Amino acid sequence: MSVSAAAPLPGLEVSDSPSWDDEPASTTGRKRITSGVALRPLGLFFAGVVTISGHVGLGLGLLGPLSALPTLALGITALLFLMLLPGRNGGGSGLLAVLAAFVIASPGFLFAGSHEYATDKVSAMFTIVLPLLLSVSFLARAPQDLNSFWRGVYGLAVFGVLVAFVDLVSGVDIGARGSDVDSLLNPIAAGRLAGTVVLWTLFGRVRRITGLGRAALVLMSLAVLLSAASRGPLLALLIALGLTGLGFRALRGKMLVGAVVAGVALIVGVGNLVLAESGDRILAGGDEGGTGSRSFLWGQAIDAIKVWPEGIGWGQYSAEGKIGAAAEYPHNFLLELAMEAGVIAGICFLLFFVMVLRKLWFEMERVGPQHFALLVFWFVTAMFSSDMNGNRVLVIALFATFAAFRHELADEKRQHELFDPLIEPHPLVDPYVQTGVAGSFPTTRQWRASHGRP
Repeated sequence: MSVSAAAPLPGLEVSDSPSWDDEPASTTGRKRITSGVALRPLGLFFAGVVTISGHVGLGLGLLGPLSALPTLALGITALLFLMLLPGRNGGGSGLLAVLAAFVIASPGFLFAGSHEYATDKVSAMFTIVLPLLLSVSFLARAPQDLNSFWRGVYGLAVFGVLVAFVDLVSGVDIGARGSDVDSLLNPIAAGRLAGTVVLWTLFGRVRRITGLGRAALVLMSLAVLLSAASRGPLLALLIALGLTGLGFRALRGKMLVGAVVAGVALIVGVGNLVLAESGDRILAGGDEGGTGSRSFLWGQAIDAIKVWPEGIGWGQYSAEGKIGAAAEYPHNFLLELAMEAGVIAGICFLLFFVMVLRKLWFEMERVGPQHFALLVFWFVTAMFSSDMNGNRVLVIALFATFAAFRHELADEKRQHELFDPLIEPHPLVDPYVQTGVAGSFPTTRQWRASHGRP
């Protein structure tokens, strides 16, 4: 009686690779070895909500104080796990990345200003950003776990878009600038929230919402995005959709992205004609707080970098700081980082971003296009608005993605260590013995390849 060489070894059956939207419990097929598995998605969801809360002005008054202590507790707990289990769960890489980031950016803390804006900026980094970085570095154990984080971001973003849409329907000009406006959200925040909702609704898993509901949510978000008349989020959305369409090779993805890009282009064209005021704001180049103003702020930041390449300290760009600029920050994340924390910090962040984005590009078919699209979107918007804390969605998501892939790599290495010695040659099953390579011990990769496994 002969046995087919393609039959799997007893007890070592491996399921087919799932698609990116199946959300398996583990990408390596192993059993979860960490206690409190059900709390990890909840923790990531909470981290996403806190991360995006700064952009939702209506909920900030309640959400900020209520989330401060739980965020610190979550961060301290994650730090303990990362310190106790660095070699066993891959968390050491996430912890080292967070610590390296703060060490590289240390000139910003050493030379930080003493005025109110600088103090608030540094305080938020230690009470909000650092605990969130530690939390996601421990909780994100696989690329699929990132969905829980982005769902938290998405949930509050939908709330913000609904608030902005109600203002829009009520006749409030959500694109108006200044402190005496009636809108509950500033235009940049509204644009960022709307872009996030569009991308996740198109590419992410939106449960309990029909296709018609998705379409309505996308159209509502596009209406908010155009009415906010903020060029940064609009440009970021188009770039994110275009790059995702190039990288996501699935046919339905290309068709979907092509249709969305065409639809957005059509809406922009019609919107500029119908909504004359918003259209003028989008196309204008010298309006207050617009492109012309930003060009001046960016020029000041570049001049400061030339004079102080080592960094001038957090908050020193503002009117009360060393530069004495009219704005508190240069409205460009990379310039702000290179200017206040040093050129080395700016270069390291850019290289880190490119490394993570490259990984997502090549893994897009497996983990899905939503993570790539959202990182691109938030990176582009960070080049036009907000300061370090205002762009924390980009920072937290970037470190969470890095930690997720590092955890996955550590799990795969541990799986090889566990399974490789157990795969012994068998005279009836193992193809290496049948071909005369007696006594060989094939690796897991060789075994999977010989049995038709991906």
